[in-house]
Amino acid sequence: MKKADEMGKDIFMIIGAPRSGTTLLSGLITGNERCVPNIPECTFITQIIKHYYDIVSYSDKERFSIYARDRETLLCVYKKHVDNMLEIVLNQFNNVNYDFLVLKDPELTPYVDLVSTFFHNSKIIYIVRDPR
Repeated sequence: MKKADEMGKDIFMIIGAPRSGTTLLSGLITGNERCVPNIPECTFITQIIKHYYDIVSYSDKERFSIYARDRETLLCVYKKHVDNMLEIVLNQFNNVNYDFLVLKDPELTPYVDLVSTFFHNSKIIYIVRDPR
């Protein structure tokens, strides 16, 4: 099965701190008949991205060069994991005619800079909560 972004389907990533309104916005957007129904947080995808970030950020050079070779090679491995996870999700909705998929997870917020690395054609909606 082709990935959502290969099929011309848009992926919206809703990112924001916990209790900032990510669930509310996700529910409003997924109420549209052109969208995959509201799905739970993309926690498994977030954990893959976090693991990639931790290896790149905290590995010593010798271990990194032996096990990951270089950043591009490591990214390729982790991108395949994310793509496979998305394929599993999209297979749940084979009978749904949709134009876009909404993914959200407040835990993805610290890794917002990596979202475009893993989801090339995604649109990011970043919610900032006013602490007052």
